[in-house]
Amino acid sequence: MFIEIKSENELKEFLDKIDYFHDGVLHSISYTSGSYGDKDGIFPNDNTRELIVTIQGCNCGEILLKFVGIKQCEIIPTLNNETSEIYQSNIQIIDNTFIYAQDVDDINDKIKLTKRNKTTIVSKELFYKIKPY
Repeated sequence: MFIEIKSENELKEFLDKIDYFHDGVLHSISYTSGSYGDKDGIFPNDNTRELIVTIQGCNCGEILLKFVGIKQCEIIPTLNNETSEIYQSNIQIIDNTFIYAQDVDDINDKIKLTKRNKTTIVSKELFYKIKPY
């Protein structure tokens, strides 16, 4: 069962528990738009906009992040022969919006999205699940 993060305090407790993704790698991403098609045609209604991100290798186990109400998502994969571990990653609540960014300047500063952030996700809601190893 996913646990919803509703406040700054809950977010901080979660990030402390997972040690800010230390020693983690982004394993997989799954996106559901809400649109679909069948024999009767297409139904382009992106009313779900949900992204599930799986991060593995963290000391606490496998972490699943469910971002709901996606507003922005940019994924820049690691190139061959480069390390893919998560570095300087953070999630913050800014203007009632959850922002996840990799390669932030300082995890203690307010996130400023720049071209050098490898992966960024902006959503209305955030849920998580931790599967211990």
